[in-house]
Amino acid sequence: MTQEQLRDLGGDYQASGVFSDAEKAAIRFAEQVTHSAGYVSDSDFQTLRKHFSEEQIVEITLVSCLANFTNRFNDALHVPLDPGLSPAF
Repeated sequence: MTQEQLRDLGGDYQASGVFSDAEKAAIRFAEQVTHSAGYVSDSDFQTLRKHFSEEQIVEITLVSCLANFTNRFNDALHVPLDPGLSPAF
């Protein structure tokens, strides 16, 4: 990711010009998986299907879930974030 993408990811990525429509759809889906996985709308799946195959959607879902697992695991054990890996928003 570019510095601009990292910056806009922490803000209003939907209005950003540095993400493609496909990237915006994937980010929105990842957010929904993170915050309310059971409530991903049919329209959001339709948007994903415009840009990604079923196999790619499964992969996006898997990566989102693995990231959430890792975050929850580390949070539960109070594992400190490596400052060298922290994005500069």
